[in-house]
Amino acid sequence: MKILFVQYGDYAEAYRRLKSGAPETYRDQKKSVDHVEELAQHHDVALLVIRDTPYDETLRKGLRSFAVPYAKLDRSSVKSILDLEKPDVAILITPHLRFLAELRARNIPTLPCLADIFTPTGLKSRLHNLALRWVLRSRVFPCVANHNLNASRSVEKDLGYPPNRIVPWDWSAVQPEPTGKPGLLNSDEPTAFFAGALLVDKGVQDCLEAVALVNAQGLNLSMSFAGPGDVSHWMAEAARLGVTAKVRFLGTVPNSEVRKLMRAHDMVIVPSRPGYAEGLPNTIYEALASRSPLIVSDHPAFRGRLKVGSQCLEFEAALPSALAKSMTRLCRDRALYASLSDNAVAALRQIHVGIERHMLIDQFLEDPRNTTGWVAKYALSAV
Repeated sequence: MKILFVQYGDYAEAYRRLKSGAPETYRDQKKSVDHVEELAQHHDVALLVIRDTPYDETLRKGLRSFAVPYAKLDRSSVKSILDLEKPDVAILITPHLRFLAELRARNIPTLPCLADIFTPTGLKSRLHNLALRWVLRSRVFPCVANHNLNASRSVEKDLGYPPNRIVPWDWSAVQPEPTGKPGLLNSDEPTAFFAGALLVDKGVQDCLEAVALVNAQGLNLSMSFAGPGDVSHWMAEAARLGVTAKVRFLGTVPNSEVRKLMRAHDMVIVPSRPGYAEGLPNTIYEALASRSPLIVSDHPAFRGRLKVGSQCLEFEAALPSALAKSMTRLCRDRALYASLSDNAVAALRQIHVGIERHMLIDQFLEDPRNTTGWVAKYALSAV
């Protein structure tokens, strides 16, 4: 069987790095990379990765990765790629409209295996949703899989897709730290932690402004940021806000160190703005597992998944003053702090929803047209 994956990122780089013994940069990265390699032992696997620098590399027998810039993926080039690759099945890790439309036209069984929220944030996203709604209404797609519960519900609500053909998926379960945290490690110097891409829509600007507000209120709070991005830009922004001494930018950190850093800080902040399309961020799972109290925005991908006040604190996205208020509250209320830490284990179990990703892909490859009815077993309507 010829399998075509379409995704962002750089599989070849991750493959080589992990083969050399380097650490994962996100949870289950090695499991995901290894799973694709295992498929190549029995199938012909090609990965089209969308990135700025093109390449074409055979990694081992049956496993090839090639890159095409997003700007080059017009209708004509998508047709040419499929003419050349001639896949029997396709697995799209991104809802790329041109690929979905062309795969549908060619009647090639396709699994959209996504981690995207489709709640519209403007006219452009509404029009995109309308186009996706039309394209996905075909039996070429046995289901639309999306990461965890809210993102899956948005496929039903915002794309009008039937719940019996939506499949929630998840990464492997995370094991929590055995002991909770009774309070701040040092009440005179509270600390906060962020992990993720250093982007405005991920809430980095909101965090910097909140740190400035909290310190203006007399709390000596500092914050660490782990993740890729333009550090020089954010250092300049920290200087403009007068918080250079209160923030650290750690760069990309091995995933094995992320939870240790979360544990070593007093709180973890997940401040994504609604415009950032994601499923349920790994940082939420890992924060709960670290037992450091969690403060999240009201992003539609995770709104309502945790009990506010007993399992997390929540603030209005893109509103630094609201984030600062939650940070200050957590620093000053020791009973609340201990309660959030104690309740993190139950919260972690509660948010894990759906078939594991590698199992979903294997199930699709066994029966790409759902002739056995396997979708119904894992569908949103059965959750």
